[in-house]
Amino acid sequence: MNSPLDFEELVPIPVPRSRVNEVYRLLASPPAEASSTAPAAPALAGLLDDGANEHDSSTVQWTVEDFRALIADGKTGTFRCTKMLDVLARRPDEAVGLRELEQEAGLGHNEIRGAVSGMTHFCGLRWPDADSRRSAPWTKIGRRIDRDDQRGEFAYALTASRARNWLRARQGD
Repeated sequence: MNSPLDFEELVPIPVPRSRVNEVYRLLASPPAEASSTAPAAPALAGLLDDGANEHDSSTVQWTVEDFRALIADGKTGTFRCTKMLDVLARRPDEAVGLRELEQEAGLGHNEIRGAVSGMTHFCGLRWPDADSRRSAPWTKIGRRIDRDDQRGEFAYALTASRARNWLRARQGD
């Protein structure tokens, strides 16, 4: 006998502690009617901000000048970061799965890993003082679960304000 709550269909989802009650309220409310048949992008507006979150300890906004310094860096790792940021900036506040990011950026899995490492290195050199250090401008989001073809992947996202600053920096190329 199947119950309405089939435990084999439960999926663990990491939620920031400060948002748990909000998630409970959302789950308890009746489902909203879908306005289209297309799958919706994950709702990230509340989880993404330009401040602290689980994978982005920075509380300092990435400025246009910061992004221009990244573009000018010229190292292979940071060049790959620019390709990742180009993709993420076209889709602000949207989770982009790793395979999708690889395909759209034209990078392989190890190249994405190298880009993430390159960003860490760039941030450490540019902001050696822990009080002013920035982490990567993108947010790494736990495991993506909204689409079967990307189940179990990490996803990356860029806030709308950081996307705007990135695009402004790119216009100055």
